[in-house]
Amino acid sequence: MNRNLLAVALIASGLIAPAALAQGTHTVNVQAVVIGTCKFNSAGPTLVNVTNGGAGSTIDPSLTGAGAAVGSANITFRCTANTTSSMDVAGVPYAGPVARTLTSGSGSMGYTLTLTGAAQPGTGFGAGGSDLTLAVGASIAEVVWSVAAADTYTESVVLTVNP
Repeated sequence: MNRNLLAVALIASGLIAPAALAQGTHTVNVQAVVIGTCKFNSAGPTLVNVTNGGAGSTIDPSLTGAGAAVGSANITFRCTANTTSSMDVAGVPYAGPVARTLTSGSGSMGYTLTLTGAAQPGTGFGAGGSDLTLAVGASIAEVVWSVAAADTYTESVVLTVNP
């Protein structure tokens, strides 16, 4: 008689329990999913102070011929190993220099915002990982700053780091 028919007959008659026919081995699949993420090391704010070489960290409008007034600052971040970062500027994916506007109580000045190091492969968050550096630059053309009214011009820009 076929072995399967014999087993069914024995189970049906109550002579053996189904557990007696169980296998001796079972495969268990174990899974761990590591997500790709990127995070700034601090929430900020970070100051990018734009100057044209005037006293201290200022723009001196009498220094015509000096060219653009520029400033930069570095921001550190980390990403999951082998996850490449990307940046958003005020919710828009960064794809190159961005025209922005600084404002004050007396007017405004257009400037260009640049990000260097926006796309970098991560090395991880733990002790074996290392910080990545994003250089944030701002540049105001001389034709703009040389005719600006004396005041403090500001803008807050939200940067978002993405995996």
